Amino acid sequence: MSTQEYRLFEDHIISQFPVNSCIFYQGKEYVVSISGKPTPQGISGECKTDVYILLVNPKDTNDSVELKISCKLSSSNEFQENKLTELRAFDYFGEDAKRILETATKNLQNIFENDIIDSPTGIGSKKGGYLTLGWLVDITTKWRRKSEPFIMTEKEIRDLVYIGRGLPDSKKNAIVCGVVIPDSGLANMMLVSERKDISSYNDVLKQLIPIESYPIKEHFIILKAINFFPGALKYQGINPYDGNRPFAVRVHWDYDELTDSLVSTLDYADPLKTNGMAMLCMKKLNSHSLNFHLKNNLNIF
Repeated sequence: MSTQEYRLFEDHIISQFPVNSCIFYQGKEYVVSISGKPTPQGISGECKTDVYILLVNPKDTNDSVELKISCKLSSSNEFQENKLTELRAFDYFGEDAKRILETATKNLQNIFENDIIDSPTGIGSKKGGYLTLGWLVDITTKWRRKSEPFIMTEKEIRDLVYIGRGLPDSKKNAIVCGVVIPDSGLANMMLVSERKDISSYNDVLKQLIPIESYPIKEHFIILKAINFFPGALKYQGINPYDGNRPFAVRVHWDYDELTDSLVSTLDYADPLKTNGMAMLCMKKLNSHSLNFHLKNNLNIF
């Protein structure tokens, strides 16, 4: 599911709680004091809270409720984190992040080394030939072929993956509607739904589940291939690769003039460090000798 779909979903939730509107929650009348999306202080990335709602009792201002909602679309709820970055890995796993990811990739080494990473004609949905640049990390609740289970207790998954207790202060104490609010980035409610299923604030409230009681499934580290499509180089406006991603495993490509072939080496060190591997491949593809190899062997030019 695209980032845009999630943002539309979050905006739709926020629109059900206009500031100064009156709502009934747990048998009491409240006024919506703040309604918005938390953003970190001066740093890229995301908080765990997607929608922050502050409710205040108009008859007793000491009676207030913070709804710090983590929003998930029912159609893609299995994904808890896409394209894990080094920074986010430390949020999840702390100082052990590098070791945990290196262990996971080493456990899958046999699968990586038997993957087809240089295909002249393509396989399945990957048409026209490709070179694999590396594998990035997703965190999901569904097993796949390149999967390793989380080495975490249920409490650790709840605290780190859902609530966000491992986040830095700049993400915990997020900015909502221009104001820094302590702990606003730490989620306390889960909402798993779709825009079509929400037409009022009551629809939101009825579907909220406190994270402390949210059922925790087994979680997996998933390794997903990012590929380079040499054939796209001859078409303007078509991106031949999916950007400079933080790979958990990289493929280093070289050209062997003696055998007139591409040679690959898998690199498991320093997971999630971004690099210029895609750009390096493009430079090599534009060299005379490698173009000759591609024309005669990959048949793409």
